[in-house]
This record gives sequence, structure tokens and C-alpha cells, in this order.
Amino acid sequence: MLPRPDDPTVSPERATALIERSFPALAPVRLEHLGRGWDHDVLLVNGAWVFRFPRNGMAALALQTELAVMPWLAPRLPLPIPVPVFEGVFDETAGTHFVGHRLIPGKTVIDTGLGPEARAALGPALGRFTRALHSLRATDAPHALPPDVIGRMDLAKRMPITQERLASLRRDGVLPEDTATRLLRLIEEPWTPLAREALVLVHADMHGRNLLVGADGALSGVIDWVDLHEGDPAVDLATAFEVLPPSAREAFFREYGGVDAGALVRARWRAITHMTAALVGSMERGDEGFVRSARGALLEMAVG
Repeated sequence: MLPRPDDPTVSPERATALIERSFPALAPVRLEHLGRGWDHDVLLVNGAWVFRFPRNGMAALALQTELAVMPWLAPRLPLPIPVPVFEGVFDETAGTHFVGHRLIPGKTVIDTGLGPEARAALGPALGRFTRALHSLRATDAPHALPPDVIGRMDLAKRMPITQERLASLRRDGVLPEDTATRLLRLIEEPWTPLAREALVLVHADMHGRNLLVGADGALSGVIDWVDLHEGDPAVDLATAFEVLPPSAREAFFREYGGVDAGALVRARWRAITHMTAALVGSMERGDEGFVRSARGALLEMAVG
């Protein structure tokens, strides 16, 4: 079951006490709630630091990878990413940790409500960032990367779930009948899983809630690396379909360095399965911003 928006892992009072006790230099702590997602409660501390408290066991385990890998990864990428500066113990019995990093200025693509033209302008920079990330070898990372434990590109697992969800969204009128029908046909286009040696370092969740945009309208950072692993590059290439309008995808892939037809099919398949899941989950959670973004992405994928 997904955590609900009104079900915090840690209360503001407890978060304040934990941070002040662990890091006295930050006292007195001024808290501002930034967000509550599938993986973390996110708090702004003293207007300058972002603290994340894991909401589930998988996110708690992923923090250990972040602590080891993010300082190595950050200088190798063309956009800012969160680098943990503070590490505290959230649950001593379970050994669960929480982390704090410097605030990266900007608002998420979803929260800014960017229109098609403004989103299109993000394409080249997003393509360059994705290329830089995928050029890194997982074997060079200072910490072993986890496998893709949830099977993002698992055809046998994801296909029937997505087909059922799309049929339900069509039946309930959330998606127009022609849109759902078109998406169902698109995910049936055959593709072959990549060989192990072709896998790359992937962010795995580059949707509009994890991409930051500055006051100038340009990308200013990429956040939420809880899903970092070695996987099919299509998992990240899906961002071209999830975030950008059809007119901007060519520029994205040109800056990325080009992809073959198979990669495009896999990226679109991932985007449809991902955004369908995001739409259903966001509706359950009452996240109206993500509902609009996921539904909009599915509508755009159905036409181009």
C-alpha cells in the first residue's frame, strides 16, 4: 500500500528534535514541509538545507548507496544533484538513517506548471545530462549498485498490469477511449531485453517531479536518486516521452548522441507503463499536480 499524504513518517516535532540533537550547529531549527512522496518525507531546514526521512525499507536501504555514490557522481554531471552533507540516525533499533543536503534552487517541472513550449526548451539540456550519466560505468562507482529489484523493464510483470490499468482508466473516463486504445497498441510493439553488458548507470525516475527548473526557465538540478541502479538506458530515455512534448524529442535524442529504433521502442514502453502507474498512484494519493502531468504525458504519447 502506498503511504498517504496525511501519513507522515516523522512529525515536525520529532524531526526538529532529531536534527538539533544530531547537528547542534543547525539549532534552532526552522522547518518547512517541502513534500511527501512514495519514498521520503522532505523538509526544508533553515531555508538552506533539505532533509529527507525514508518512508519505507527500500528507501532506507537506498540511502546507503546515495551516501557512498553521490559525492563521486556529482562532479561528473552537468547539472547539480543532491550530495549528502548530514547523516543522522532516524530509528536506532532498525538502524534507519536520514540525510540532509544543500538546497538546489528551483521548482519541479510539475510544480511550475510549464506549458509545452517551456518544456520543449528543456530538451537539449536534459539530453546532455542523460548522456553524461549513461557514459559512466557502474563498475567505477565507489559502492556496488543494487539491481533493479522492481523489474521496471520486466515485460511479463509490467505488461498485464499496464493493460489492466489502461483499460480501467478508459472505462472510468480518465483517459479518452482513443487515447487508451492507442497506448495499448503501442505497448504491444515487440522489443528484446538488453544484454547484461549493455546496461548503464540510470537514475530510473526522471519524471517532472524530479527535475528542477530555475527562475530563468532552464534546468537547475535533478533530485531523488533513491532508484539509482545499473539498468537499461531506456529507463531514463523515457524522460523524453514523460516530460517533453513530441516536438522536442528529436532535440533531446540528438544531444544524447542518437539512439537506435529498439531503444526508442523500449523507452516509449517504459514511459507508458511508468506514467500509467504514476497516474493511478497519484489519483489514489490525491496528488493533483502529478495527475495532470501523468495524464498529459499519456495524451501526448498517444499522438506522437
